[in-house]
Amino acid sequence: MDWGGAVEVDSLSYYRGNDTLKTDALALNIDSDEELYAYQLESEFFDADIDGKFSWVPLLNNFYSDLAVIFPSLKVGLDNEQDLDAIRDNHLVEFSIRSKAADSLLNFFLSDIRLDSASNLKGSYNAYSHDLDLDVNISKLLIGDLSIDGLTGEQQLHSDSIFADYLIDYISFKDSLRFN
Repeated sequence: MDWGGAVEVDSLSYYRGNDTLKTDALALNIDSDEELYAYQLESEFFDADIDGKFSWVPLLNNFYSDLAVIFPSLKVGLDNEQDLDAIRDNHLVEFSIRSKAADSLLNFFLSDIRLDSASNLKGSYNAYSHDLDLDVNISKLLIGDLSIDGLTGEQQLHSDSIFADYLIDYISFKDSLRFN
């Protein structure tokens, strides 16, 4: 089935209680050729590209299962005791997420987080071999009173190893302690 096409939205509002999140433009482009897919999302908050050979449900089940190896609490209390890892297809995905004016989006869902508009996350995931590779580049990140400048890094999660190399130019924490 060919899901190729485009969706363009000129004005979109998301309502939660008395709060409203608005965006003036949103575009989703989908290209498909047999099992190869390319998704492009463009918005005022961020842009994202996802390319590869995959089906969404098995890919997400495998990814969730791989994350549960690192964070075992993800599998605690699952209603469905079926092993999500039982079917390992050869899903290969490359992705890229670039922030733009993400503060209003982050503030709506995660009020203590601010992200610089030039930040990006790139990587690839191979569900069959359990490999996840990430490259992170964030010029400024604020989490409450914690400020991180110049965060760059590389993370590799493989079936037999974990590698991480992160560099931070500057980190500070603002607190209310005063000394006379």
